Amino acid sequence: MTNQPRTRIEVIGETPGHRATLGRMVVTYSLLSAGGGAISLISLSAVLAGSYGALIPLTLLLLVTGAACVQFITAALDLRATPIFTRGEVQRLWTKGGLLWFFRSHYVMVERKVFVMTPDVWVQLTEGNTVELHHWPHTRTLIRSVLISGELDDLVPGEPVSPPGEA
Repeated sequence: MTNQPRTRIEVIGETPGHRATLGRMVVTYSLLSAGGGAISLISLSAVLAGSYGALIPLTLLLLVTGAACVQFITAALDLRATPIFTRGEVQRLWTKGGLLWFFRSHYVMVERKVFVMTPDVWVQLTEGNTVELHHWPHTRTLIRSVLISGELDDLVPGEPVSPPGEA
């Protein structure tokens, strides 16, 4: 009688160039933050000059610039961090339309963390599946998605089922 492993591990998705994605995020959001900050200064100078109607565009610009700054900071933090993994049960799957419902985004919630996935990985999952997601800690940019089935007793807590190396 052969001793077969009771746990089945299947890599269902890998993201090549995930580190380059972080670099593009840093560049894009730093430029948006700098541009939004510069335009905000123009609106601020108009408000200080007595044109209180400029408060509306100033408020909108500060909101958008603040969101871009948060994205810039998280991507910059990830460039200095090491990838981590999250293992758990898929709690929720959903999809949502983006800009004017033209661009769809596919989401999965594991261990109360939300991840954005490509459609080819997302369709392979159902609620209740056990997955291990290798990702960057702040932006949660996915590196590798692993579907785990069978007996979970063989898994070592705190140790990934597959190495998180460069994809």
